[in-house]
Amino acid sequence: MIDLMLQVFPVIFGVISLFCNTKTKMVVVNLLTAASWVFAFGIYGAWAGALVSAISGGSSLYAALHKKELTTVRAIKIILLMLLTILTMDIYTGSINLISYLPLFAFSFYRYGELRMKEYGYRVCGIIGGILYITYALIINSWGVAIGEMLFVTANIFYIVRLNKQKSPNLNQAKIDVTRHFK
Repeated sequence: MIDLMLQVFPVIFGVISLFCNTKTKMVVVNLLTAASWVFAFGIYGAWAGALVSAISGGSSLYAALHKKELTTVRAIKIILLMLLTILTMDIYTGSINLISYLPLFAFSFYRYGELRMKEYGYRVCGIIGGILYITYALIINSWGVAIGEMLFVTANIFYIVRLNKQKSPNLNQAKIDVTRHFK
């Protein structure tokens, strides 16, 4: 049952992310995803994974409650503190290898986007972090996480395209006076 939950919950939250049209909604979905992973990893006794997910959830909770961006220096300090906590846990559990650093880099991009960026930058950080996490999930053969992250990345790409369309003028309605160049 727990195995199924570990594979299905990321996919469910990935599908939900397709309907998250604001940063706040996406952060809440990230919080729910982190909470489900803390529960699942805790049952398995995978304390490093539970810690990473709990810290991720704490960052998401902060971003959802405060709805304001931190300064760059403060965001980087918080991310470094979180990373040091996770690295300490990795050293303590002896689970240090190159593959285990992919989630840390993904985690860094996600947290920076949540804590520092507005909507567009948050989505870009989510795409970069998602691609790193997809790579990790494929390496460890976790199809649920890979599919869920692919859905998160798809949602972020979709909303970046939508944000770009909102910012760019409609060229079909633009009135261009070409005759002024030939006078």
